Amino acid sequence: MKKALIVNHNGVGNGLMTVPLLKVLDISYLRSKYFHIENPLFEIPFLMNKAKLKNLNGMKSSTWRSFPRYKWPEIEKFIRTNKIDTIINLRNEGPVYDRAYFAFKKKHEDKIDFWNLDFDTVLHRAKGVNLVYDLLTMFKSKGCKISSYDQNWLKNYKRNGGEKSQILFYIGASQLSKRWPIQNWVKLARKLCKDHNNISLTLMTGATQEEQHDMSTASTGLIDLCREVPLNFIVSRDLVRIAKIFSEQEIIVSNDTFSIHLASAYNRPNFPVACYGAGVRPQYDG
Repeated sequence: MKKALIVNHNGVGNGLMTVPLLKVLDISYLRSKYFHIENPLFEIPFLMNKAKLKNLNGMKSSTWRSFPRYKWPEIEKFIRTNKIDTIINLRNEGPVYDRAYFAFKKKHEDKIDFWNLDFDTVLHRAKGVNLVYDLLTMFKSKGCKISSYDQNWLKNYKRNGGEKSQILFYIGASQLSKRWPIQNWVKLARKLCKDHNNISLTLMTGATQEEQHDMSTASTGLIDLCREVPLNFIVSRDLVRIAKIFSEQEIIVSNDTFSIHLASAYNRPNFPVACYGAGVRPQYDG
């Protein structure tokens, strides 16, 4: 691999998960360059300075992500102009759903090396595993040094000192299906406040109307019940601010994969409360 185009899902959570995989590429292919489909995470200097991706050569339009046929001429021109010899697909859609991409692959696979998940194995295994495991398996099959993989790529950012243990509830979620009922958040917070008086509890959410409603409901249910525990309520979409606040926590509880990936990058204990499989640390032998 000398020049690669990497396609991926959109979303900050996917960007967080992708960074340590790109660092594996940096180590395994020292002289290679790669372009990545646009991701909001890669537009944040604070996080990119931490990522230190040496071989990232630029970003390409997110409209290329699924290789729609009307974009083929544009993509093919880019491939020719930049002498792309490898396309790495980090998406897990599979040939049944990702038809345009696999049609593009069939058209060009005699000239380009395509890295794809082994969907036959993925579809027929008895028990699901973390997506990262499958991606590392794919990387290993291509000669990458996956022993260098480290999902805790932000771990050197140290928490501020303090007497009280910092606990954060990230109650926001980008999708309705990921949201945990607000009464469950309140119940859990009440129990922590009752059982522990040496904690500081922060509730954080995004800035959508639905998320702010959840925050308002949660704060109403907690202010009078957690008088002995410092409470913080934060509504923010500023990813730099969110990242810095996460770095100061000892424990993070969330119902959204973005926050679980961010907590994992900081090597913070994290507890997914609604998303099955989120935050599960992939185990890889070799």
